[in-house]
Amino acid sequence: MKRPPPDEFVAAAAIVSGPRPLAYVTPFTMTTNAYMEMQKALLGECGFEPRPLSIRHLLLEGGWRGLLDRRNVVMAQWIEMRAFRWRDSYPRLSPSGMLVFLFYLLTLKLARARVIYVVHDHAVHDTAGFGRKVSRWLIAWCRRTADLRVVHDAQAAALYGATYLPHPLFWDSPGAPACPPREPAPLAPLRCAMLGAIRPYKAIDTVLEAWPPGRSLTIAGRAKPDLLDRLLQIVGQRGLESDVVIDPTHQSDQAFSERIEWCDVLILPHASESALVSGAFFEAIGRVPWLIARRSSFIDWAAQHFPQVLPFDSPAELPSLLAQIDIVRQRTPVDLAQVRQGALRHFGWSHCRDMWAAFLSADARVPSSDL
Repeated sequence: MKRPPPDEFVAAAAIVSGPRPLAYVTPFTMTTNAYMEMQKALLGECGFEPRPLSIRHLLLEGGWRGLLDRRNVVMAQWIEMRAFRWRDSYPRLSPSGMLVFLFYLLTLKLARARVIYVVHDHAVHDTAGFGRKVSRWLIAWCRRTADLRVVHDAQAAALYGATYLPHPLFWDSPGAPACPPREPAPLAPLRCAMLGAIRPYKAIDTVLEAWPPGRSLTIAGRAKPDLLDRLLQIVGQRGLESDVVIDPTHQSDQAFSERIEWCDVLILPHASESALVSGAFFEAIGRVPWLIARRSSFIDWAAQHFPQVLPFDSPAELPSLLAQIDIVRQRTPVDLAQVRQGALRHFGWSHCRDMWAAFLSADARVPSSDL
């Protein structure tokens, strides 16, 4: 059910005549991630009309005119990735991709509309060496070009001169199916999973190298053949064939949701020097009893507010963390209803909308103490 906009924006809409201001968004669509649809819905509820910041719309459909209006905004993210092309599982700098990146950077530079750059990553995923250094430079250029910067990790706000805005929960967004109640499972062996695209930056190979024999683990998500071969090789070498199941196919929204509801422990192995936050966290918090995640500033914050979030520095810690969960769940099953209330308080749709609305209405910096 679509939620009404905040009262202050209803009032503002009554005062301001004419069409709604525009919000140019890039990327405009992502078939493998509902984040962009949620962002466009937030912009819509904050009084903006989302439009694509695409070469076609700007040059062929006259969209460039809207970039000259200070009432409008540009919401830009992941522009640095346009400079790369993927070969197998690893990206390479591309001359044509760099030209596309420079086109977008110049567009942001010349726009009179307020440019807001969402810093999602410290570096482009899966890059290494010189390519990784270049990706950091590209992200820095985007940050400097933008009028304002946004992060979803409040602990990174000072690092990037950004404003913290919460990442919405996937299960509390408009149109999302109702989150079914989940009763405490009987004390059967833990069902552990790693879900989402199988990518090098998640360091899944390091998890498999330390995975305790006798513990079941399901890994599901699309994977390139080179990385899949590497993971299967580790499974074979360690004799984990009866414990580890790898499904290297793209998971539909329904399949992903079913696996989330099925598992007892979701493992987020993402390397901390890559992404600021993991989208899977906002899929799982309040739906999965336990999350084990590689330490980052955001995960450290989450662990302070959600006892069911357990950070690790090294995969060698996984056996002891799983044993710890076994002990705790025998005494006190996780009350997911209580966890959901906490998740809604920090990342629920109405809270996200209010914070985004305040930011977009006045370019106000939202203090991280509002977390």
